[in-house]
Amino acid sequence: MKKYLLLATICIAAFCSCEKGEPVPTKDIEIVFHQDRLEQIREGAIQEILNSKGANNIRNIYLIPEEGTWANFSLVQDMRLFLLQPALELSPKVRGKGDFNFYRGAASKVPEDSLWYVQHGWTINKRFIEN
Repeated sequence: MKKYLLLATICIAAFCSCEKGEPVPTKDIEIVFHQDRLEQIREGAIQEILNSKGANNIRNIYLIPEEGTWANFSLVQDMRLFLLQPALELSPKVRGKGDFNFYRGAASKVPEDSLWYVQHGWTINKRFIEN
């Protein structure tokens, strides 16, 4: 009987001492963007999401380039420095996902840039690798 009483006391103490923690994030947001529609990945737009009422429920915010729309895009470094990097620096929740199909050689003009894209979750010209 003493064992059961001791066990019950321990269980009650353990249960009562638990603190309510932060809610576990449960959803991912995917923002698909196009080279002609970049406003949704600007710092202000991402910050609005991070400041929104449901932000505690957000696990990740993925920035995804629209497929097949980057072959004529030559501002690889500018997009990194002025759009993507500032967006990712807002929160560890903001990440890259998907493939940029830049024209051949565009990403390799500044090797640090192509490495940065890959390190943050994107692929570059995946279509040339898969063939």
